[in-house]
Amino acid sequence: QLLKEQADAIQESDVSPEAEVTIEGAYDEYGDIDYEAESEVDAIAKKRDLGITSDRKIASIARDSEGNIIGGAYTSYDNTSGEYTFDVVVDERFDGKGVGSKLLNEVIEIPFEIEDMNPDAKVVVDVVNPQMQSMLEARGFEVIEKTGPNRVKMSPKLEVQESDVSPEVDGGTRFRL
Repeated sequence: QLLKEQADAIQESDVSPEAEVTIEGAYDEYGDIDYEAESEVDAIAKKRDLGITSDRKIASIARDSEGNIIGGAYTSYDNTSGEYTFDVVVDERFDGKGVGSKLLNEVIEIPFEIEDMNPDAKVVVDVVNPQMQSMLEARGFEVIEKTGPNRVKMSPKLEVQESDVSPEVDGGTRFRL
């Protein structure tokens, strides 16, 4: 046990503040879910005590410079309610290194694609981490419901200000989150 703790401490100290991270889809060369990658992200979620509900599917994974999986993002879309949800999980050794932010940037664009198909779609995020809440607030989200002591549901702000809208190439508008 002591050797494992020492190895973990050494490994933790080896993580640089600006760790090189790549984000990629969680799919194999045939377009199917990469179940091995999903299993590794599931293990990170379990270690972080983050319960990923069965309706969410792995969408993106984060890898360090050596190719090790260090995080991932799960997404879900309910056609009936029009509700899009996601979870982001990062290996604790990479907390504060921008990995969660990169994964968040990856999944935050998906609602625009869904909105093109269903204008009544809603984005709802179940947030269990104050750091994630801050990152979402910085991207224009607000708390819509407090569901527990350290748990809230958040959605993009409904009121749009001029600074929150940027032109698209085709002349339409897109909200910056």
